[in-house]
Amino acid sequence: MRTSLRVLALCAIGLTLAACGGTDSDDDAASVKFDNLTEGQQVTSPVNVCLSAEYIKIEPKGAVVAGAGHHHIVIDATDDELASFQNAGVVIPADETHIHLGDGSACTDVTLTPGKHKLTAVVADGAHMTLSPPVMASVEVDVTP
Repeated sequence: MRTSLRVLALCAIGLTLAACGGTDSDDDAASVKFDNLTEGQQVTSPVNVCLSAEYIKIEPKGAVVAGAGHHHIVIDATDDELASFQNAGVVIPADETHIHLGDGSACTDVTLTPGKHKLTAVVADGAHMTLSPPVMASVEVDVTP
């Protein structure tokens, strides 16, 4: 009888927490999106790229802080590279196809050649390492001459 009462009490507490938002849900998962670009959009270079994030604080690189990170834009990543970003702790390199917004900004101009390009936004921690779960989104744009 005591065990049954404990189970009922625990269930009641769980239902109360769920109803009051006291448990984690996918609705509160960190996400990133392109604010000014849509799939297949025609653009001219340089392309102004603006990002925003939900349920994660965007701040400058440096200290690794739980629940915080900064934006990266990856240009034309391979499928293997995108798959690697699904793992926590992968360092995002800094070069002409891996743009770091390490100052905590959300917008930058990106120079692209004419043609189709896949842009991937990745939020990484203060040391440029991917998060778990990953916080990323992609969009393909068509750059006209």
